[in-house]
Amino acid sequence: MAATTPLTLAQVITPSREACNALKVNSNSSRSTRMSKSSRSRTNDDDNSSCSDFVSPPPRNSTEQREWDRMSTRMNMFHTHFRQTFANVWRMSEKVSPDELQDFLDYAEEFVHHLEGHHGIEERYIFPVLAKKMPEFREEHLEEHEQIHAGMDRYQDYIRAARATPTAFSPEKLREIMGLMGPILFYHLDAEVETLKADNLKRYYTLDEVRRLPM
Repeated sequence: MAATTPLTLAQVITPSREACNALKVNSNSSRSTRMSKSSRSRTNDDDNSSCSDFVSPPPRNSTEQREWDRMSTRMNMFHTHFRQTFANVWRMSEKVSPDELQDFLDYAEEFVHHLEGHHGIEERYIFPVLAKKMPEFREEHLEEHEQIHAGMDRYQDYIRAARATPTAFSPEKLREIMGLMGPILFYHLDAEVETLKADNLKRYYTLDEVRRLPM
């Protein structure tokens, strides 16, 4: 039987929503499902109708354009950090020495803690507001969170196991886990920013409403 060719970083960070299916099989996460269901229940009681025929007028000047771009620009700043950290963990795992392992595991675990915190803030404070008008925040992006967290759980479990038994740490195994999580994570990091771009926001909000949106 031919050996399986290891995934490259370029393959792992190629966005794909199809990765949801692979992660569902391995998911034992109840935390993300509970959070997502809670977010859905908060929005179901609100007026979640969208104005499909409504489009706000174009910005009159550069200041208004920046106001329209605020949501996507700020979200992309956060997401760029996660893209870079994911890639750093992957590259560092290829050359980590036994003496550096604990420091590496600290760094690798910080990534998942920061991502979990980011998603928690979104689901508690931002998604319920946006979901009143934007359908992507009622279903699609919540489902992506669930599948990302399934991968995060496996990732964190492996890091904890490596702490307990450092000699059993396998960079190949860690990258295998990251390989399952990467495509849906990078899809989501791109898709959420696209959803918040001005051309899409104009379908649901006036500029005054956008100014009041949390971010």
